[in-house]
Amino acid sequence: MGRTLASTLQYQCSSLLLQKSSLTLINESWLPQAPFPVERESQERKIQMKRTEVDVRQMIQDRLQKVEEIKHSLQLSKENSKKDVEESMKVFSILFHSMRRSQAELVDTIQGKQAAAEQRAQRLIAELELEITELQRKRFEMEHLSHTEDHLQLLQRFPALNSPPAKDCFDIIVHPDPCLGITRRAVAKIKEQLQVALKKLSTEEHEKIKPYAVDVCLDPRTANPWLVLSEDGRRVWDGDVEQHVVDTPERFDTAPCVLATKGFSTGRHYWEVDVGDKTAWDLGVARQSVTRKGLVTLCPEEGYWAVCLRKGIEYRACAGHAELLCLTQRPRVVGVFLDYEDGTVSFYDAEAKSLIYSFTQFQFTEAMFPFFNPEMSDSSSNKSPLIICPACGVSEDIDDITI
Repeated sequence: MGRTLASTLQYQCSSLLLQKSSLTLINESWLPQAPFPVERESQERKIQMKRTEVDVRQMIQDRLQKVEEIKHSLQLSKENSKKDVEESMKVFSILFHSMRRSQAELVDTIQGKQAAAEQRAQRLIAELELEITELQRKRFEMEHLSHTEDHLQLLQRFPALNSPPAKDCFDIIVHPDPCLGITRRAVAKIKEQLQVALKKLSTEEHEKIKPYAVDVCLDPRTANPWLVLSEDGRRVWDGDVEQHVVDTPERFDTAPCVLATKGFSTGRHYWEVDVGDKTAWDLGVARQSVTRKGLVTLCPEEGYWAVCLRKGIEYRACAGHAELLCLTQRPRVVGVFLDYEDGTVSFYDAEAKSLIYSFTQFQFTEAMFPFFNPEMSDSSSNKSPLIICPACGVSEDIDDITI
């Protein structure tokens, strides 16, 4: 009986506790609930996702546009390649035709000269044979008179027999090489025709690179302390006085050089520099990691692709061994063209639209910066500045060049 009562009371108490808990939960559910941290973070992420979705849509649109640009460029590339093939075939056809014609003319000329030489030789032989016959007659007569006792006859015939021949046979010369120099002159003529073709091709090439013109400005952080830069960053010259500037890692401390503010790690880029009547300068491109301290050696192995002027007349390409350039005229505006993917750096006489020199078949692996060296003023004879033209205005042997 006692054990049953205790169980009943325990059951009733448990029921009352459950009812109280249920009422408490029901009452608490009537109160406004604050969002859980997970829900709040989820809502924030949804807002971020909407923003990201807008960005992703724009990136998709940009990439679709880029795909269309690439397709359009590829189509233009195919068309231009077809035109280049046709034009190259036309150019070489003209050159081959000209060379074949020159060769035929050369053969005709050689054969004509040989025929003329043979005719002259035959004529000379006939004349000499007649003289031989006459001389033999004289010899026989002189031999006869030498034994005669007729002194009067000897005296009368002696003047005629003693007279020399009309001309000395030693003056007669027949050269074994009648066509000396004729082949060289024919090749020189072909060279002139090639030069004309090269001039035309160079002009067309220069016109094609002008759309790649970019604005270039000088970076004062890289300028040697002796150099002076204009406020617009387009002119640089030797100031004759060392300026007090911070010696940063970017700055050239010995060589009078300066780089542009912007380098290029892809694409094609063209800029022009007015060198005027300066007697010395260096122009080109330099990779970003070049040594800025101490003497600088201009060559591709050291990270420089440059052309230089020395003594007012010596133009050199700063390759592994400085190559002396023979220019038909002195350039006053030099164009520099960088084709990063093709590994090419070319220099042009911008006014004459003629190629000065090209570095080819290189592989660039880092940013390439336009490079300038106005050189020392040299008692004011080289005082004028190097002037970077605005893009809209695009109209003794030594092994290395050390500056």
